[in-house]
Amino acid sequence: DWANENVVIGYNAASQIISSSANTMIGYLAGSMVQQDYGNTFIGSSAGSSYIGSGSDGYNTTLGVNTVVDNFIIGSTAIGQSSRVCDNNTIVLGSGTNGANEVVVMGNCKAVNGAIGDLEIVGPSGSGTNGLWADGVWYGSDVRIKKDLEQIEGALKIINKLNGYTYFYKDSSELGFSKTGEKQAGLLAQELLEYFPYGVKKGATGYFGVDYHHLIPLLLEGIKEQQSQIDDLKKMFANQPIVNPELEDLKNQLPIGKLNQNNPNPFSENTEIKFEILTNYKFAEIRIYDLGGNLRLNSNVTEQQALVIDGHKLDPGIYAYTLIVDGVSVDTKTLVVAK
Repeated sequence: DWANENVVIGYNAASQIISSSANTMIGYLAGSMVQQDYGNTFIGSSAGSSYIGSGSDGYNTTLGVNTVVDNFIIGSTAIGQSSRVCDNNTIVLGSGTNGANEVVVMGNCKAVNGAIGDLEIVGPSGSGTNGLWADGVWYGSDVRIKKDLEQIEGALKIINKLNGYTYFYKDSSELGFSKTGEKQAGLLAQELLEYFPYGVKKGATGYFGVDYHHLIPLLLEGIKEQQSQIDDLKKMFANQPIVNPELEDLKNQLPIGKLNQNNPNPFSENTEIKFEILTNYKFAEIRIYDLGGNLRLNSNVTEQQALVIDGHKLDPGIYAYTLIVDGVSVDTKTLVVAK
C-alpha cells in the first residue's frame, strides 16, 4: 500500500508518494515531491512541488502557485505565489523566493536561524523599507491590568544622557535594509539600553531594536521636572527686590542733566540758556523765579537744546533759573536783567 487516506487531484500530483498519509494535494504537480510526509495540504499549481533538501514534513499547508516548504518543517503555512516557509510553526503571507522562520512573516521573507520574533514585515509595505502603515496602534494601558506602579524619577538626567541622530541604514540583505533608503532619525539602542532599557529588544539576528512609544512616559516626566524647576525660579525671583539697593544708590549719584550759565549775562534783550538731559525721562522744564520765590516764567524743554529767554518779559533784576527733570531739580543758576 503506497499511501493511506490521501486526497490527490491534478496531473502528476503526488507523483512520488511512497508511504505518506492524511495529505491533500490539489493542482498540477501539487505535492509532487511528497514521499513520506503526513498531514499536509498543498493547493495550487506546483504547490509543495519542491523542497529545499529532502526529508519528511508534517502538518504543513501551502496555498498558491509554486509555494514551497523547506526540509523537515512541521506545522507551518505559506500563502501566496512562490511564498516559502523555512521554520516550524510559521505563517508566511506574501510572495517571494526567500524563506522565513518568524511566527508570522509578511512580504518577501528571509531565512534567519533561531527565530524568536512574533511578526516580521520585510520589504515595502505602503512605502519605504520595513514600513508599516496603519490608522492607529493601541496598547493595553488600563490600570486594572497593571501592578507594581512606580513613577519615573530623574527623567531629565536620563534625557540628558541620550542623543538624537540622523543616519542612513547600511546595505544589508540579511536585514532587508538598503543604503539607498531614506535618511532616518532616531536613537541608538545601545545608549538607550544603558540609561533607559525599556523598549529595547534584541532580535533573532542579534541586532537591537527600539520601541519608541516607551519614550513617551520618560519625556512626559522630563517636561514636568523642567516645569517644576522653572516655577521654582519664578518664585525665587518674585521674592527678590526689584532693584539692588546699592545699585539704586549708585544710580541716584549719577547726574541726570547739566545746566549751563546763560549767555549773555546780564542782558536786556535776549539770553540763551544751554542744558543737557543725560537720562531717559518723561518730563523736563526750566523755571525762572524772582528773589521772592515767585514763579515768573516756565518752559517745557527737550534734551540737548537751548532755551532763549525774552528780556522784555522780565523786569530788571536778579532771577534764579532751575532745570527740573521728572520732578527732580538738576541745578540752579542766576541771571540778571538790565534795562
